[in-house]
Amino acid sequence: MLRSCGFVAASAARAFSRHVNAASSVPQRVSLAESDHLLSVDWKDGHSSAYPLVWLLDNCPSRINSGNGQRVGRLTRRELRLRAASVSLEKGRLVVRWENGELSVFPVDWLRRHCFSPTSRHAFVSDHADDAKLWDADRIRRELFTCAFADVIADDAVLFRLLFNLDNVGICLIKEAPKTEGQLARLCARVGFVRETHYGTYFTVKSKENPNNNAYTSSALDLHVDLPQITRTPDFQFLHCITQAGEGGENCFVDGFRVAQVLRDKYPDDYYLLTTTKLQYTDRGCEPDTGLLFHNTTMRCPIELASNGDVKRVYINNHTRSSFIDADPKKILRVYEAWTRFYDLSYEARHLFRIKLTSGDVICFKNSRVLHGREAFTGRSAIERHLQGCYMDEDVVRSKLLSIRDAVSNKQQVDNQAAA
Repeated sequence: MLRSCGFVAASAARAFSRHVNAASSVPQRVSLAESDHLLSVDWKDGHSSAYPLVWLLDNCPSRINSGNGQRVGRLTRRELRLRAASVSLEKGRLVVRWENGELSVFPVDWLRRHCFSPTSRHAFVSDHADDAKLWDADRIRRELFTCAFADVIADDAVLFRLLFNLDNVGICLIKEAPKTEGQLARLCARVGFVRETHYGTYFTVKSKENPNNNAYTSSALDLHVDLPQITRTPDFQFLHCITQAGEGGENCFVDGFRVAQVLRDKYPDDYYLLTTTKLQYTDRGCEPDTGLLFHNTTMRCPIELASNGDVKRVYINNHTRSSFIDADPKKILRVYEAWTRFYDLSYEARHLFRIKLTSGDVICFKNSRVLHGREAFTGRSAIERHLQGCYMDEDVVRSKLLSIRDAVSNKQQVDNQAAA
């Protein structure tokens, strides 16, 4: 039986229905506070909202293209302190008549959703913020979001939950995909554009002669994130298992954010070094299918922090880490100690999630967060092991999430208006 990831299922349901089921509030009174350049609205449920006049003028529907939501003009300095001649409530709309003769009409439910209260502002900010749900091996083993390939292709609700879990948890599993190449193209077409790299749009993972990447061998692969050596490291990765090896080939995954948290709490000096010391990552070679020569190199800290101090990305890849470390020689040993500590923590049984994909599985994971690796594979079937992979950017995934939610919200509004 295919199951959902329990520790984000409720969050996904709330996100899916955001702005959908909330009843439109009824305003009771509007008033002007000219000294503060504010318009106040008292609502029937007891809530009060204050709207800056300059903001109302800036967001006047007549200044917004109704077809694409983009502004068709900009405020002038003279308009910044424009006064409202009158305000009134008319048939479920707020009407503002400005001193320059302009008229602004706002639906009251739109106003309530755009209230400047801390709660409303948080709801908007959350659409743009990471909400990482950390996991260890036991938890993800129990609660890994799993769904059927056919359901993702056919049902927007399933696609939404898949992408929501992928964005917030960092790993999901799709079962029962056809065991042929081209299925990732079908899957990604449901989301948006695929991120192309020097390995192409879709890449084949097989054991090859003279490989230009360690992934194209039958050897074990250390835990890593892909392509830290390019400036815009791909955010998400999808791997479709078409044919699995009979012996070995087990995949390993670790929540890099969870390991970083443990490192910060137990080994703060190591955490400091990995968040402040830049290493060089590099990769060069030739892509045999196209003859394309490539040489990529970056300088970055293994753990990247956001402006609020939270972990934003991890760049852990021992395969493409070069010899250069941007640190005083006396600190180099400590940098190595911190680097190996991160790996030691990652390989602890409590953190390491092992899974052997079967033919028809698609594993999806957040490359900016989740480290992945594999065990060596052997035997006659080793040469037949065949995976196809691709990357996708965060903007594409989040755009699809919001688009599905908006479509549901718009349908609900139409249904409510029809029933009124």
